[in-house]
Amino acid sequence: MAAWSPKPATSTLSWLAQKVDVSNATATLTLLNGADKQEVALVPQGEWLGAAGDFKVAKGTKAVAVVKQAGKTVTVRFVLP
Repeated sequence: MAAWSPKPATSTLSWLAQKVDVSNATATLTLLNGADKQEVALVPQGEWLGAAGDFKVAKGTKAVAVVKQAGKTVTVRFVLP
């Protein structure tokens, strides 16, 4: 059974252990939990990208983050533990 998480979604970017300025970055986080699909816009919040809200997550939820900055796009896929 999936649970709703009141915690914010955040993403910290670094390159070779150096923090990256995310003030001009945009990102979308897609959460895939069984047949459920939720798209979350991540926006700059200080040193990270984040979003506040209720997110349907459970062990094994698949996530795809697409981050755009300075004309470059990076896609990261991972599974929540």
